[in-house]
Amino acid sequence: MPPARRKPGRVKEASTKTSKRPHTLTPMEAERIRQRMKPKQAHPGQTDGTQLMMDEPMPRAYEGNDSGAATEWADRWNNLAGVWPSTTTAPFPLFTSTPDEWCYTAQQEPAQLALMCQLFEFPEEVLSSLGDKVLEVWTAAWRHECLHGRLVAYRSRTTDRATRKWIDEWITKLTRPPPQNLAPLIDNREAWTRLRNNSYGNDDILKLCDVGNKRRLAQHLLCAIIYEKELQVLTGTEEDPDNGSLSKLMRHLLALEVNARYRDAYPVARGHVDWGAVARFFSDAVERGGGEWDRDH
Repeated sequence: MPPARRKPGRVKEASTKTSKRPHTLTPMEAERIRQRMKPKQAHPGQTDGTQLMMDEPMPRAYEGNDSGAATEWADRWNNLAGVWPSTTTAPFPLFTSTPDEWCYTAQQEPAQLALMCQLFEFPEEVLSSLGDKVLEVWTAAWRHECLHGRLVAYRSRTTDRATRKWIDEWITKLTRPPPQNLAPLIDNREAWTRLRNNSYGNDDILKLCDVGNKRRLAQHLLCAIIYEKELQVLTGTEEDPDNGSLSKLMRHLLALEVNARYRDAYPVARGHVDWGAVARFFSDAVERGGGEWDRDH
């Protein structure tokens, strides 16, 4: 069921339907747009000739930027509603949409929402403005795929029959519909306790999939998927035919391992991701040329 209507006092959605326009920019190319936008940020509120009408002032979505910059990128994001496919099962989430509305669309259309971020000039601003709950709901299906894939890999490595039997049973449960009024089978406490006791099969991705690491995994997955093309170049895997969510995550983790500048932009040890630093890393790589992509430690 769609989320309930917003409570009184919340900022309402834009009442003016935005015009449809093409978006072909990748996150790597956004720095040029940022430079052109600087003179405009002193006069926010107008985007491509379309004035978005709000019933209340737009709230601050993040800290550290002036309200003009916030309005600029938010207006541009809202304009993407005009290119949101009519075949989707959920509405396009506006900057002013509630967390429940974001969660509903992220759950119903995770891949399409990620694609919109890829096409958007400022994906880092969108990611910075969203809470942990939205990020975790958005990546829930990909977490399931990653867990399944790494459990299969763990089973192929282990020679212990009891472990193989237990993994087979969990994989079978993961294919069943989620039980009503119970924790999802992917979050089964007994299964995760056993996996922890087995040191996650010495698998870092299985550890990331742990129920206690949902936020960290969500951050890794969204970075891996939204900056997919950039990471293919960074890791030299442009011709890799396998491009599922697990492959994208592995590519992102490989990039963190082999590129010191990327590690500086995305420090693994921290619980918080500076999405602006990640965006600047890729933008600077474009400006400086191919040398920025060299592997280093």
